[in-house]
Amino acid sequence: MGRFLDGGLLANNPTLDAMSEIHQYDKAFKAEVVVSSVDVFQPSNPLELAKSFVKAKELGKMLMDCCTDSDGCAVDRARAWCEMIDTIYHRLSPQLSQEVLLDEVSDAVLVDMLWETQMYLYEKREILQSLAKLLLEN
Repeated sequence: MGRFLDGGLLANNPTLDAMSEIHQYDKAFKAEVVVSSVDVFQPSNPLELAKSFVKAKELGKMLMDCCTDSDGCAVDRARAWCEMIDTIYHRLSPQLSQEVLLDEVSDAVLVDMLWETQMYLYEKREILQSLAKLLLEN
């Protein structure tokens, strides 16, 4: 409605997103952080209508990226919930130098992916060791 979109476009449970956003808003408000927003509008003439089709395509891409991204709203939601219950949250997700498709068969691409992942794990070794220690204590 207006500039708002149905939460079901990004999550099956929009209530969870709303609660996460409330937490993030409260946290930002306490820190006096200014948050910007995306505005969706109704076109006022044919040229604006044409521009809105291009923007709709971009919105579709944005929604697809959000739903399939290893970072973004899903990670933000998990991080917010962990903060609310005062627990540790780590997202381990190596940023690869190239996109690797699920059906990739090129040995060179797969070896590069494995090497970059191994280097990422080495860089994050202290976090991994602390998580292993926590798991072993429990």
